[in-house]
Amino acid sequence: MELILTLPIVLIALLAVVEFGLIQANLKQVALASREGARLAAETFPLNPATTSVIRGEVDRRLESAGFGPAATLGITIQETAFGGGPYTDGTCSVPVAPPMPLGAVRVTVCVPLDLLTPNLLQAFGYDITGLVAEHTTTYRHEL
Repeated sequence: MELILTLPIVLIALLAVVEFGLIQANLKQVALASREGARLAAETFPLNPATTSVIRGEVDRRLESAGFGPAATLGITIQETAFGGGPYTDGTCSVPVAPPMPLGAVRVTVCVPLDLLTPNLLQAFGYDITGLVAEHTTTYRHEL
């Protein structure tokens, strides 16, 4: 009798631990891709819509090598304060407004659908991650 009462709670707790663990582990890969994009943007001059697509390609390749498949990002946004351009957006990634940009810096934001990072294990219990987006922003000094 006690097993019937406690098994659903234990199962939900176990699935929650697995799902949130996978999300945290895969967010590290998104952060790595964001850092790679910011590094590349910091070494690129001039930044414009054409170079934004090249940087997004590199970010997608980084995420593909992590196992997320080709074209994993919803988009990237590049902001820069070194030469007064931007923001440049490739895809549907929003422009972050905080914290303020330091002078001579470049900022890359990478957006990835959350359901690409983990299976939707808790959907049957009312926690649905479909349509949610994971964003990571990295700011580097512009190298040129």
